[in-house]
Amino acid sequence: MMINAPDNISDLTVVKLRGTDGFELWRANIDGSADTFTNQDFGQAIAVDGAGDAFAGGWTTNAQDDSDLTVVKLSPSGTVLWRTNVDGGAADRARAVAVDPAGNAVAAGDLGSGAAVVKLSGATGAQLWSKAIGSGSTAFGVAADSSGNVAAVGSTFHNQSFDDFLVVKLAGNNGHQAWQRELKGGGTGIEEARSVRIDGAGNVIAAGMTDNTGTNGDFTVAKFNGADGTDFSLPDSDIDGITDSADNCPTVSNTDQTNTDAALAGGGASVSGDGQGDACDPDDDNDMWSDAAEATIGTNGLDNCAGTPGTGGDAWPADVNSDSFSDISDVAFLTGNFGAAVPPAPARYDIAPDSPDGFVDITDVARMTSVFGQSCS
Repeated sequence: MMINAPDNISDLTVVKLRGTDGFELWRANIDGSADTFTNQDFGQAIAVDGAGDAFAGGWTTNAQDDSDLTVVKLSPSGTVLWRTNVDGGAADRARAVAVDPAGNAVAAGDLGSGAAVVKLSGATGAQLWSKAIGSGSTAFGVAADSSGNVAAVGSTFHNQSFDDFLVVKLAGNNGHQAWQRELKGGGTGIEEARSVRIDGAGNVIAAGMTDNTGTNGDFTVAKFNGADGTDFSLPDSDIDGITDSADNCPTVSNTDQTNTDAALAGGGASVSGDGQGDACDPDDDNDMWSDAAEATIGTNGLDNCAGTPGTGGDAWPADVNSDSFSDISDVAFLTGNFGAAVPPAPARYDIAPDSPDGFVDITDVARMTSVFGQSCS
């Protein structure tokens, strides 16, 4: 807010009104030392702490043609407790202000060549840290969670897509960037996030606009996982909090994303690791026998060749004698017990169908001969 001051040039102005009838209780005008008709002072945002102190953000001009990002703290009676001007060497502006649980002020806006977030001591106004978001970007909104961590939103410029909807999460203690996400619609127009809130679970919710093919500029709300920035607005078929594009089991809920065969393969075991998580991977070792079938047969469902990973042993159902080949010697084990029930015949010879049927018969021989002459490694 700005109101013309006695010098007829606008000031950053804060006004407190009585809640019952709107009566003006007090007014504070914050004047820049070098404001002019073309470079005026302006109040853009306000936040109030639990003690009733107000934090106003905006900009004041304190050097010719150079506005400063300005935050001022006022007591419940309107007394200025402190004022901090942050000079980034350009048209610096606070566009949003929040108060963290410790009573510190967090301001987001423009500083220098792009967007920035600045954290100030609630007691003194001293700068605790400043974090530049990126050249050509602008910040419009800011919020702090119950741990003091900060989320800021705005827009970031790309030559190919102009301004994109921008969301950034910062550590409360030092401003370290935890993650940054950008949303882009199908159009080529301006896109930006204007407001942000953090819910009780620490997730970040941003509102703004995206440009989409056929509908142009649309009212957009997006929710992001506070820990890693996963966009909850993207499809999540199994509703496990992990979007389909990042989920190793997109249709089966598995929040832990455990993928045992991939881990074993990474450790050098003789298993063909894949991208499927355990919750939806029926054949972990990818040897063409399901995990359930191998449990009945007695082979290792987490190794596709000879052995418990790295030790040697019985792993591939088609390799009865564990020599890494499926050949006539393996077929002979089956034909030597042809027609027998399991038990007394060993379950190891009942390799078909899936699941095994409890007999050593033509289905087992046919399954064995289907891979005849092949080897494993």
